[in-house]
Amino acid sequence: MKLPHPFRVPILCILAVLFGPLAAQAPTPVSAIQAANGYLVVHLPDEGVTVVGQPIEPGAVDTGWATWAQRGGLLWRGEMEDGQGRRYNVRILPGYVAPWHVAGDGWRDAGRNLSEYGRGDTWNTMGHHMRDTFKWGWKTSFWEFGMQGTRESWSGNFEKARQRTARKTFGWPLSYPWAFVASAFESALRIPLGVAGAAIGTAGAGVVIPVVETAWPALKATGNATVNGVILPVAGWSWQTVAAPPAALFASAPSPARADGLWMKVEDPASIQATNTVPDAVLADLTRYAAQTVALEADQATSLAGLRHREEQELATIRSRYATERKAVEEARAQRLQAWAAQPENREALLRLAKVGGDAATLRAARAALVQRLATSGLPEAEARAAIDELAVHPPAPLARPAAPRYDKTDPLRGALGTAQRVSQDAGKHGL
Repeated sequence: MKLPHPFRVPILCILAVLFGPLAAQAPTPVSAIQAANGYLVVHLPDEGVTVVGQPIEPGAVDTGWATWAQRGGLLWRGEMEDGQGRRYNVRILPGYVAPWHVAGDGWRDAGRNLSEYGRGDTWNTMGHHMRDTFKWGWKTSFWEFGMQGTRESWSGNFEKARQRTARKTFGWPLSYPWAFVASAFESALRIPLGVAGAAIGTAGAGVVIPVVETAWPALKATGNATVNGVILPVAGWSWQTVAAPPAALFASAPSPARADGLWMKVEDPASIQATNTVPDAVLADLTRYAAQTVALEADQATSLAGLRHREEQELATIRSRYATERKAVEEARAQRLQAWAAQPENREALLRLAKVGGDAATLRAARAALVQRLATSGLPEAEARAAIDELAVHPPAPLARPAAPRYDKTDPLRGALGTAQRVSQDAGKHGL
């Protein structure tokens, strides 16, 4: 079927993004070990890994559009890797690998949930819960709270009535009637609540707990299999299929400056734990490679450290020479400026600018007019702009200080009044 002309270009672009990385990542006839930029590059195509011995330069960044390999990582894993080995997690693109791991974890968790039916501690725990619930209903609720609490309330209230009667305190003739009414009211609360607790404990131990705890592993398994095993992966794959192709089509090369930590962040390299059990074979291989590195650094013709040291020495010499020349230039410049400012008309102009019009804001506002005047006098326009920019950095008038407010103090009363005013305003906004 031949596509209509308006739809050809967009569809071809999408196909190029989808299948271009596969073509770009096709195996090329390269040797397993190469040398690049003075370091070894070891290719492990079977494991999909490339180990580069060159250290990462902290300030190095990729520029321009993303490569096909970077677009392929964005499409498949939702990740990108720059030319210096830094890995970037594009968090808004889940890729196809991560949701697959989520699905696997969900189904494994569901299997572990269902395996709880075959473990003895599941049923032992349910038995303990049934016993504790039954014990709470009858011993704690009915007996201790209901019956013993009622008995203690009667004995305690009548003991207080006896003491009041013996001491002939104010209103002692009403002590026993008061004790009877108080005890009866407390009994009317305690006994029904105790009976209700016993009923709840019996129902919970005999019906609720067995049903709930028997169904709980199956409910957990259903949740893990449904949510983590199906819903989340399918949602992630669907979003990746919709959003990844246009994102890869317009993707720029990744760099630390573009990784804001919210949608894209630089992943830290995996930490390697130190161990004292390195196999002897690994130690022998590391010793062989380290010896070769030492030999390279010992020879001036192949030593990068020696080259960097010579570079720093030469730069230090140049900086020292230019520091001396800079001092001489500054002294000569100061003499010329002093002589120019000593002339009466120049001195008067500087004094006027120091009062009005010599500040940086006025210089920036008059930049175009000043450049035009200098260019009219025969000065090249580029030099005129540079001169005005230099004046704006070092203006003849200092920055004007803002006038101090007449009263800008506070105290606890003013702070409380301000808080009340803000609350009142916010309440008015919300229609209160």
